[in-house]
Amino acid sequence: MSMVSQVPDIKLAYLLERCTEVDGCLLWAGETRGGRPTATIKNKTVQIRRVVWSLANERRLDPSRCPRPNCGHALCVHPDHLDEEERMAPFAGVSRTIDVRARISATLRARSQVDESVVQAIRASDEPQHVMAGRLGLSKQYVSRVYNFETRVDYSQPFAQLRGPL
Repeated sequence: MSMVSQVPDIKLAYLLERCTEVDGCLLWAGETRGGRPTATIKNKTVQIRRVVWSLANERRLDPSRCPRPNCGHALCVHPDHLDEEERMAPFAGVSRTIDVRARISATLRARSQVDESVVQAIRASDEPQHVMAGRLGLSKQYVSRVYNFETRVDYSQPFAQLRGPL
């Protein structure tokens, strides 16, 4: 469901009159959340760039995409300055910080059916990985990744990522 259908009585002129014009850009003068222009209309918080883009292009913007200003001003909501792009495009090629990786790892570990004793047994075992995988009911690839410290890394240790098979 697009923002336009959620708040159908928003007019483009209503939004644009809440902007200031600077060097050909329309900079949002209203509230922001996380550095993005937002407004609360009928007790709903809406993203102004998404609403402006949808009104200007007369079509719904796919939820996996978002309008980003191509002029360099973070608060610009000028319809001609908004480009449609993938939501995660700014993060392409950016590596995650250690604390983000630790949080993800903890979440995945909590959901896992393999507990730490099995992980330690895999890493301490001398038997071939394919035999161990069959005995434990795990895939050979998973056992290999655990053994080589490619998965199930202990992020609480400062040098955990430097370890490898002995």
